[in-house]
Amino acid sequence: MISLLMPQILIVPGIGLYRESRRRAIHASQLSKKYEIPIIFSGYRLDNRMHLLENPESIEMYNIALEYGIPSQNLFTESSSVNTAQNLYFSKRVMESTPTLQHLREIGIVDNKIHLMRTLYTARFIFPKNYSFEGFSLPLFSKDNPNEFISNIAFELASIPFEISSWTRTLDGLKKYEKSKNLEDIIGRKLTK
Repeated sequence: MISLLMPQILIVPGIGLYRESRRRAIHASQLSKKYEIPIIFSGYRLDNRMHLLENPESIEMYNIALEYGIPSQNLFTESSSVNTAQNLYFSKRVMESTPTLQHLREIGIVDNKIHLMRTLYTARFIFPKNYSFEGFSLPLFSKDNPNEFISNIAFELASIPFEISSWTRTLDGLKKYEKSKNLEDIIGRKLTK
């Protein structure tokens, strides 16, 4: 992939499914090593084949990144979000409240191919105008596990109907935001300072 932006930090929104979260954490770890940058893992709920895991999704991804050799001082989490806009909003709050992250303005977002466009689009509303974004989509083929190719394609294709309905909700929230300039219209919940 040719990147137009040299990211200073990665944000990895959760998806709520362990296998997909694992793929995101591994890809983000590879990018973190390549660019020598920190990662924020975002997400609360994580479902592993019909039962919820003990840890929030962001913590599970954090642990995977540790296994892949990313130092803990380069890893950050937020476990309050349950949707894309909240992933971005609460990641932004982590950046604002962490002195070593406050100056970073060039953000790489790691997501699957189907969802990445909506995540990047939503980020433009959550973050101030002086931030830049680059999308890093998950590879369909992995040298580590070439047998996953078919299941990765199947997952991406199965995501399309859900993504269409999610775009509808996102656009509805953005229309409300355009009128009110109230971030709560995008993220779908009351904000606390």
